[in-house]
Amino acid sequence: MPPPRICRVNVGFLYEIGKATIGAVLLDMDGGYVAAFSALLPDCFSPLMAEAFVCKEALSWLKNRGERSIELYTDCLTLQRYLTTPPSTVRSYIGYVIDSCRAATSSFDFCSFKFISRSDNYLAHVLASTAFQHSIAMYCDLFPPDIITTYF
Repeated sequence: MPPPRICRVNVGFLYEIGKATIGAVLLDMDGGYVAAFSALLPDCFSPLMAEAFVCKEALSWLKNRGERSIELYTDCLTLQRYLTTPPSTVRSYIGYVIDSCRAATSSFDFCSFKFISRSDNYLAHVLASTAFQHSIAMYCDLFPPDIITTYF
């Protein structure tokens, strides 16, 4: 099995209007750039719901890219704990999205969920913050988007 790639994800969330965005950056094990993705998400009623949607969308993006081994990093400790503890029945929108995330992990040979501090998650944060300015999803497979180029 190849070594896992690192995917860092973050949410942009405007609580007053329930708008959310995703920022995701895929790195190799040495921290080298592989790909990035940012987009608007469906309306969300809470930050945790938005974080769960970010995870679900990132897993879908990674699966569609053909990734097989992944470590997904989030700065939402609550979400990371939901995803790494034994499943419990949570009958809510958030629970259904978390169940979808768990189900998506079966598409990978290896998938783990790790916590990263907010200050160390700046690449995904920048991508999520700027996604509010775009009406369509942005995929950057060859070169990092200009907004994060200076970090590589």
